[in-house]
Amino acid sequence: CGKAGEPNFRCLASEKDGMPAVKHMGSARREEMISWLGATLKDQCGMRGGGRTWCIVAGHWPVFSFSGNGPTDILIEELLPLLKAHRVHAYLSGHDHNMQHIRLKENSLPHFFVNGAGGYDLHPTLKENVEKKVRETQESMAD
Repeated sequence: CGKAGEPNFRCLASEKDGMPAVKHMGSARREEMISWLGATLKDQCGMRGGGRTWCIVAGHWPVFSFSGNGPTDILIEELLPLLKAHRVHAYLSGHDHNMQHIRLKENSLPHFFVNGAGGYDLHPTLKENVEKKVRETQESMAD
């Protein structure tokens, strides 16, 4: 695992008592997780010229979602800058019970995919405040 041409999947538990653990764990543990992810992305996503084509990060909670439980402010503040800095192609998440594909800007990375549609009633309505949050994030992004 970790060599060019081989699968490279890493998982890290990030949920506690039904809420993202990042909200409960304190800043030292969050900084440790973000540091680990940054080093992993630098090592693995930086290898695109040496064999890596795609860089994809997966997490349970959505960064952005138009229903249910998004947007997740702490992920916008602490994870999104890391995803953008390492030009991650896609962030895959679940939790919200529907399927979504979100891009902050045309031709921008990452793509956000939410797929929590299995095994539970779908979230039927869209949250209006998410559009405002996406717009604010778009305006604050410098490509």
